[in-house]
Formats: sequence, C-alpha cells, structure tokens
Amino acid sequence: MPVNVNTASAASLAALEDVAPAALLVRPAGAVLIDSLKPFRFGTVPEDSLSDCWERVVSTWPPPEMVDWARSIRTSSGIGRSAHVPYRDEEVALVPAAGGSPAGREVADEAIPSATPQTPERVDLGEARETVVGLALARPYSLAAVRSTGSGARGRYVRVVEAETTHRLNETAARVMDACDGGTPLAAVEQLARRGTAVARAQIEADVLGAVRSLVQRKILLPGR
Repeated sequence: MPVNVNTASAASLAALEDVAPAALLVRPAGAVLIDSLKPFRFGTVPEDSLSDCWERVVSTWPPPEMVDWARSIRTSSGIGRSAHVPYRDEEVALVPAAGGSPAGREVADEAIPSATPQTPERVDLGEARETVVGLALARPYSLAAVRSTGSGARGRYVRVVEAETTHRLNETAARVMDACDGGTPLAAVEQLARRGTAVARAQIEADVLGAVRSLVQRKILLPGR
C-alpha cells in the first residue's frame, strides 16, 4: 500500500533530537505513542498507566531505535519505504508489553456493545393517532376579548377587540367557540355528535380540531396550559 507523507513530516523527523515531545497519543488498540508519525510504542493501556508511559519518554528520550529510524529517512517519500511505516506496520515496542502486543490483545465479549436494531419496533399508527387526537381534544381553551352577535345557529359575527378584526363563523365554528369558552374541544365534539347526524365521529373530531386551529389563528380562542 503506498504511503504519502507531506514535506513537513520529514522536516519534523530531522529535528527529532532537538525537540522533546510534549504530549502522548493513545491509539484505539491501546498503544501509547508521542505522535502519529513515529511508530514507536512507550507502553500499552490499560496494562500501563499514562504516567508510567510518560516517565519512559522522559527517561529514555531520545530512544536510540527512534533516532536510527529517523536518520534513515532522507525525504518525505522515504517514510513510506522505511523499515517501520506509520499506520501500516505494527508499532515498535520500546519496552516489553505486559499484556502482549496491542494487535493481539483479546477483547472480552461483554465489552462489545450490542448492535443497534436496524428495524425499529412496529408502531400501531391507529393507536398513535387516537392518542394524539385525544390529547388535542382534551386541551383547555379560553375566549379572548371579543364581541359577537347571534346565537350561532345560522353563523355568527365575531369582532376581536385587540386585533380590531371581524370574522364570520359558520355554525360549527360558533359551537366550537362556545364549547371552548373555558372548556375543551371534546365538549364541542359531544354536542355535535348528539345531533344525530350520519357524520362519523372521526370526521366530527377532525372538523372540530380544524375549527379550533382557525379560531386560534384569528385570536378568538386562547390555548390553555
């Protein structure tokens, strides 16, 4: 596999003996390095603590093995042809690993999280809809500051004081307005259902909720908490 490295990477190797490391890099398998460019391992976690690994860096810097490797690389392209290529080859252990090489460590089965189910559990859409509609019908409302005319049997004119607007309501909207004056849309549904029409209850509920939305938008009704 070809390895491409930028020029700055080779320059950092040339200054290896002059610049001391200031951080540690822990690879996913547990190998502790000083950076991603130099494939030399100062320990393995959790077998070794990070403080022990850092002490090895301080006490051995610069490690002869790392110095020899860096000196063998003359150009950026030479990193990909070196004896130890970062990310391609296993890291060189500068100290004996207590639990074997990172690549060979066993992973307990219980440490592996179970896979997320790809297919969610089936949801009864009918039951979900009934729940949502039930919550909407049970929500309380109050009447805003309005002035109205007529009983609502043949419609009604309503003037919203704050907005200074006038609206004409049909019979259904007028009944919803009266039922939601300190009540809920469910009361309007019950009133309309008792009229004995052939309209299905589900359609009555949909009409009432539609009227509620319209009355709220016109600022005739105010949603409660």
